[in-house]
Amino acid sequence: METRTLTQLSPSKLTTYMTCPIKFYARYILGVKSPPSAGMLLGRAVHKALELLGRRRQLELDVTLDDVLSEFHESWRCELESLEQAPDEKACSKAINGAEPMIRAYWERFADERPEASELRLDEPLINPATGEVYGEAVNMVGIIDSLMAEDDGLVIVDFKTTSRTSSPATLSLMHRIQMLAYAYLLQRATDHKVKALEVRQIVNKKEPEVAVCRMPLPEQLDFSPMFLIVESLLDSLRTNRWIPRYSFMCSSVCEGYTSCSSHASGDSGLTS
Repeated sequence: METRTLTQLSPSKLTTYMTCPIKFYARYILGVKSPPSAGMLLGRAVHKALELLGRRRQLELDVTLDDVLSEFHESWRCELESLEQAPDEKACSKAINGAEPMIRAYWERFADERPEASELRLDEPLINPATGEVYGEAVNMVGIIDSLMAEDDGLVIVDFKTTSRTSSPATLSLMHRIQMLAYAYLLQRATDHKVKALEVRQIVNKKEPEVAVCRMPLPEQLDFSPMFLIVESLLDSLRTNRWIPRYSFMCSSVCEGYTSCSSHASGDSGLTS
């Protein structure tokens, strides 16, 4: 199978590698793609709708709830048309039925909010601020911030998550620690302004949709060493072609790395153990 050359890292790539190196290898080096679920399509389309809201508010342009809902439906249509095979019809119907109430719940709470930026793309070199060491001369860190809010004492990174159930602040902090550090790193490289917090907005798809907000304050002096430990390990895997599977109860045949894991277990993968 043809492999790809990796030229960019991102918060999501670091998180994938931390979850399972084989999954990272299959997804980003081999280019294996799992068919998206209806929930994944819902998340993408809701993100596009909220991007429209954010950009219009950022530029102080008029925007209505109908505009945002229309953007969702257009994005959903485009997502389905791009697929060779659509997800289960029942799951798609359930996702569509839940989408408008989810967007309405977000609108009711944040319709008048004016972000500093929406869908902000950042591209910075990987330089450890503690040591000055440059990592991967041909590999940059690239990230897209859903929304950026400016408050009197610093910037707040806002991340949208569509979900079927609310996660606790402790769970979110654990799950998104590396992502939080990566976004903070990118912003600190790109601006002189203080990054004060990461705010996760969970748009919960349930009978009565809600937006659960979890703000995680950042310390005055950020320690980026956990992020760079992941970076170092990932770059070492790229250099040596050494990819170790990380088995867990979440492993299943829908994972991009499932075939590679099976080959690795039988010794037929061609990967270094």
